[in-house]
Amino acid sequence: MYQNMLEKLGIKFIAALLGVLMLITLICSILKLPDIVILDYKFIYLFMIELIGVFFFIAILRIIYKLIQSLKPKHEIILSVLCLFIITLGQLFVIKFLEIRPIEDLNKVTNMAIDLVNNKSFLSNNSYFSMYTNNIPFTIYLSKYFKICIQLGIRNYTLAGSILGIFAINTSLIITSLLLKELKNRKSAVFFLAFNVLNPVIYIWGTFFYTTIIAIPFMMLAIYLIVKLEKETRLSWFCMEIILFTIVLYIGTQIRATTCFVLIAAILLFILRLPGYIKNHQVHLSRQTVQKCLCAIILSSLCVLLLNTGYSKLKQECMQADYTDTQFPATHWIMMGLEGNGGFNWHDEQQTLTRPTKEAKLDYTEKQISNRLKELGLKGLAKLIIKKLDYTWSDGSHDYPVIMRACHNYTNIHKYIFGDKRDTVIILFQIFHIMTLLLLLLKIVLLLTNHTSSDSPLIYILLFGGVLFHLIWEANPKYSLNFMMLLFFIACEGLDDFLQLELLVHKIDHIIYRMSTLFILFTVIVSFLLFPLYTKQTFNYADMVQGQFVSNKDRLNDMYGDSYFSQTFFTNRAFNHITIRTFNGSAYLDASYQIKLLDESQNVLYETDFSPKTQNEVESIEFDFPKIIPDKACTYTIQITSNFVLPDHAISFCMSNKEGYDVFPYGNLFINNEELNADLAFTVKEKGNKTYTNTFPYLIFVCFILLSELFISIYGLKRLLPDKSLEPEKIAQN
Repeated sequence: MYQNMLEKLGIKFIAALLGVLMLITLICSILKLPDIVILDYKFIYLFMIELIGVFFFIAILRIIYKLIQSLKPKHEIILSVLCLFIITLGQLFVIKFLEIRPIEDLNKVTNMAIDLVNNKSFLSNNSYFSMYTNNIPFTIYLSKYFKICIQLGIRNYTLAGSILGIFAINTSLIITSLLLKELKNRKSAVFFLAFNVLNPVIYIWGTFFYTTIIAIPFMMLAIYLIVKLEKETRLSWFCMEIILFTIVLYIGTQIRATTCFVLIAAILLFILRLPGYIKNHQVHLSRQTVQKCLCAIILSSLCVLLLNTGYSKLKQECMQADYTDTQFPATHWIMMGLEGNGGFNWHDEQQTLTRPTKEAKLDYTEKQISNRLKELGLKGLAKLIIKKLDYTWSDGSHDYPVIMRACHNYTNIHKYIFGDKRDTVIILFQIFHIMTLLLLLLKIVLLLTNHTSSDSPLIYILLFGGVLFHLIWEANPKYSLNFMMLLFFIACEGLDDFLQLELLVHKIDHIIYRMSTLFILFTVIVSFLLFPLYTKQTFNYADMVQGQFVSNKDRLNDMYGDSYFSQTFFTNRAFNHITIRTFNGSAYLDASYQIKLLDESQNVLYETDFSPKTQNEVESIEFDFPKIIPDKACTYTIQITSNFVLPDHAISFCMSNKEGYDVFPYGNLFINNEELNADLAFTVKEKGNKTYTNTFPYLIFVCFILLSELFISIYGLKRLLPDKSLEPEKIAQN
């Protein structure tokens, strides 16, 4: 009993702290929905939708759990394969019909990886990698992957990257299910896969191939190997697992530094267990113990040495720059995390960038951290923690409408997933996220009340470390993706443990069945209340037609005198709005430019003058004009002319270069009639005012929801309540 006392207390303490943070996150998640939907809902309506959605999701999971418990081993394998097949099919649908393009950091990484494929190198004038050297290893590995894809005949880099993202997500699912099988049983592993069939995050984010996703299988495999190492008795297998663990941890940490948290969590868990081992004399210098310790130290050291040597050679082949003085110190991200909501701050980036040396950057950021902590005080720091929890962990969509909004072609599918009619999908994401947090909190409550033990203390330590880290570091909704498998693991474990409490669950099953009728009634009421909002009230929409907004960090700087440039785009859809992105680095706001919209015959469809309104920040300048409805797909030209602007008054126009690949294949950029290897940062939209949907589609959708709920209720009665005394007639009599 004593040997586990410190470990039990330590894990309970960490679980309690994690529970407090996740409870705050849950409250933020419930309150967040009004901020991320398009229509102006009353909060009570959204709360009711969340409540109904969570109830029926849990009901579905209860039915699935009951079904899995009755399966034979052969059928468990079949169901597992079926789950993975359904997930993969959904992800391939996203690749095929959404054609998502990488933007922001992933765009920079992909561009550079393609440059490396074409035998180019990291150069000193590459501003992105001179600042963010942490992404260099992943970029090198990505270029090697692209070379393999080319040899296999895949030359579409976006497709190749999306396949890599799917592989990373699905491998993580398999490893996590194997981890559950190792720690609990096979049925728990199957249930985890079934749980994720319902998980919308797995489908949309499965095609994302940035470090937040690609590092997940490395993290989960490292955890799995630690569990295997604890149980391994054969020295030869122990040595092989140590070698594999070192390789996985090394490469995973290079891809994303948070992977090393696995090792930190393992060391902390070892410290918690050590007093118990010593007290009960379970640590003794047997020959096998000495051999294992020596093998672990020697083999891991040799692996790190060999891996470091190999990576240094890879890096040397493609590095023609010294980023020692330009790379940002870790304190830069801590500094950014101490203002606003803790997210990215362009002004902070520019201030750190202007410091000439590594020491100057470090000194500046450390002083800023000290000053900001003093300004915040304890009360301000507490508010900041809540803001960062909200920003990083409470959004079930992880802000995908922003991060993944760039597509090769815009259709109605994009409108309902990324565009102004995305409410249904966003609500689905948020409902699933709230349910996951509730199940996680359920597991923590069961753990703290001694109704269950922790089969996976490493997971709790690791997740707590991830949450704590991003309270210190820069906040971002997509950062929590790196730890999402841990959330799903604990959520499934929580529901699994709860459903093992037979006496309580028997009562709960009866309550679920009876409440299903009530929630179906709630659905009817909410549908009736939302009918005017969806079918009668109008809202301002802005449907994407074309554009290049993947990257706006490159600059077109020579727009003064009588210079001009033209950007073409190709579309067959109606539009009445154009936005261009500019940057005014001068001290003046009087620079005057003229914009013209031309058709294929060079007829002027629209023209006006404009000037900058801001300084030292990216500005979106918008132009509205009468709707243009093409008779057929054709090319249009945006022409911008300088009205004899003086050089020191000129603004810069944001653009994306094509050095890696053409992120906007539907147009070209020309300056003074000479084609550039770039595209302007612009968007073309159709803006207007209309209802969200019509009466008939709304009624069809509501009927589908109600029929689904009725099916769940009836199927739940059949599976969960086999006692004939609870048939509908007798329930009505009672």
